[in-house]
Amino acid sequence: MFISEQLLYTINQTLKQSQRLSGPLSVAGVIHGGSINRCFRLKSGKESFFLKVNSQRDYPEMFMKEAMALKLLDSTHSILVPQVISYGAAGDEQFLLLQWINTGANTSRAQERLGEGLAALHHHSASGFGLDYTNYMGSLIQSNRPHAEWVDFFVEERLKPQVKIAADKWLIDQDTINKFNLLFCRMKEFLPEVKPALVHGDLWSGNYMIGEGETPVLIDPAIAYANRECDIAMSKLFGGFDEIFYESYNHHFPLEKNWNERTDLWNLYPLLIHLNLFGRSYLGAIKAALKRYL
Repeated sequence: MFISEQLLYTINQTLKQSQRLSGPLSVAGVIHGGSINRCFRLKSGKESFFLKVNSQRDYPEMFMKEAMALKLLDSTHSILVPQVISYGAAGDEQFLLLQWINTGANTSRAQERLGEGLAALHHHSASGFGLDYTNYMGSLIQSNRPHAEWVDFFVEERLKPQVKIAADKWLIDQDTINKFNLLFCRMKEFLPEVKPALVHGDLWSGNYMIGEGETPVLIDPAIAYANRECDIAMSKLFGGFDEIFYESYNHHFPLEKNWNERTDLWNLYPLLIHLNLFGRSYLGAIKAALKRYL
């Protein structure tokens, strides 16, 4: 993987204009960036930066939306996120330049602070569910069209679009589509009334870091004002969170009664995302979750 001269020049000029350039800009390393991003560590003098690069043709405005999300999360003063240095484009490449986070130990204290910080984040609410702009979940567009009711938002902006994508790609059979349609009609049976909460939206173990001093840091958000149980549910989907995380969260912001009985319901959304991105190996988990509620 490499950085084009045009992109490196653009970043160099951006850092110079913001007076963050303390020496020649160089590529200090290549970082694993998942399935769509190329990621690098850049250095200027003694300061390091984290750079994400991908195609602005394939994922228009992705990094602008991520920068907006990180700035909103930062404004809550609830839990740390990387500082946004800059974002922009050079040719067909778009980039997001972030503060470099040195990795610390993922201790019990770090997990406790992660639960406390997430609870503080979820206390931030809004007048309705959604957001005033679309963003991304992975590499897929995520609609955040506002709704007054959580059920309407979850069905119309989360499940239905992904079921349609799966159907169009022949990843899902008609019987499963029929079960989703039945679930949509019965959804209100399973839900208590909830207030909108600002959620990370893609909270699996790869989307938080532990920095120096046992400090948790959230990365790669897919934010919206949603049901806070969605973050908790997704944290259980792929593991990577200690029991003390849940104890700490519940101490600072107790979850609704029987929240754990709704975990599979909320995880239908990330499972559909994974089905549409990575294929039919996730269909069995989707069918099992549907069976639990129908």
